Amino acid sequence: MLLISLMLASSLSFAQKLPQLLTKHAPETLRYISSDGQIAYVKKNNGVLGLIIGYRSSDFMSDATYSDFLVTDSQDKVRVVIEVIPSHHRNYQINKNHKVFVTKLGMDKPTEVGEGRYPALHQGDDWISFYKTDTQQIILKNVVTQKEYKIPTNKKSNPFFFPSYVMSTQQHLLYSDIDDKGYAQLNVFDLGANKAKPLLRGERPGTFFDLCQHANYFAVGEFPYEGIERGSRILHFPKDGNRPSGYTTLYQSSEADLGNMACTKDSIYFVKTTGFDPILVTKKTEAARVKLTDSKLEIKSDLGYVSQLIRMDSRVLIPFRDQLFVLEGVSNIETDTLRRTDTGE
Repeated sequence: MLLISLMLASSLSFAQKLPQLLTKHAPETLRYISSDGQIAYVKKNNGVLGLIIGYRSSDFMSDATYSDFLVTDSQDKVRVVIEVIPSHHRNYQINKNHKVFVTKLGMDKPTEVGEGRYPALHQGDDWISFYKTDTQQIILKNVVTQKEYKIPTNKKSNPFFFPSYVMSTQQHLLYSDIDDKGYAQLNVFDLGANKAKPLLRGERPGTFFDLCQHANYFAVGEFPYEGIERGSRILHFPKDGNRPSGYTTLYQSSEADLGNMACTKDSIYFVKTTGFDPILVTKKTEAARVKLTDSKLEIKSDLGYVSQLIRMDSRVLIPFRDQLFVLEGVSNIETDTLRRTDTGE
């Protein structure tokens, strides 16, 4: 514990002031922007999602229920998935399903693929997954062939549980669950066999598994629920094309970290607890990075109360008080640039 505290004190003293993401769009309206700034999805007003390509702007989607929109891509950047949140200032039900749409990045005419929460794209963006809260099922669907799997999760009374999932190979979906004794559980669903098997179990009850992946690995973070004093850990699983097995522990701490991991080529970012504010009676949290090569822990922000990380195209962002701070990736795409067109002259 003393060693961890000394490491944190050293890292915090060298935490750099992060740059803000500078674009032509107001941060509070931005729902997605490509790494070169050429494609952006912005919320124009309640119920209207705009698509901006270069200098051309259009009303991409519109909804009469004062909706907000979540736009998510993957590392393959072929498609984006859009979760439509109706009456977001009026309806606060955490277990309400939302309409889910998918479209090719920068293209019109989105296609509705179902209703659920927290959609994600996988394997060249040919697969999409989302969670149906009413049936407690993970829907895994091929957007090209329309092949669909309904993967049941363990029936539970925890209204705050939402599974995390990654498709580690073309045949395997990894997803988090809770077993009958209240322990976090990581399962592997085999598409060929159409059944799931447990791969990993939490160390103690009161924790959940958070998943993220990159080209050559996926990571499993175990973090405690809010208000439960448990430690945290992050595990690294290499990809070998077969059923996932074997891992190394990249990070372990007695602190009750928030998690919310983002995987990049050589690092894993997450929200780490760094202290306690006795005046506000709340945790102090920052964005942290664990390097894959040597498991070195670095505190990367000095904002005091980081609650979430967002991976957007090749960036990792911190949303904080109507601003977006850049942990990794280009931060200034405010200037107007035109792509060069090769005319052959």
